Amino acid sequence: MLELRGYFSDEPSTIYLLIYGGKSLAMGDFFVNGQGAGIGIGFRFQLMERLFIIDLRSFNRSVQFDNLRYRDSNSRGFLTGAYFGLGYRF
Repeated sequence: MLELRGYFSDEPSTIYLLIYGGKSLAMGDFFVNGQGAGIGIGFRFQLMERLFIIDLRSFNRSVQFDNLRYRDSNSRGFLTGAYFGLGYRF
């Protein structure tokens, strides 16, 4: 997975944009092949000398249950959705 973030300032409290994507590898019969990508916006803020992060992202994710490429697979799925996350930096 690769994630790129662009912060609007060097201040502890700032808005940022992010782009991410990656590919999962097949590992046995349980973990299957797929790829995903998305874009998002976040806000990093400082509270009592700690950094907190709030993310809101959209994503697209494909999964192949037979470990073939997406276009060659007869057992595949495609997900589109949104993600909301909270983070804390030590």
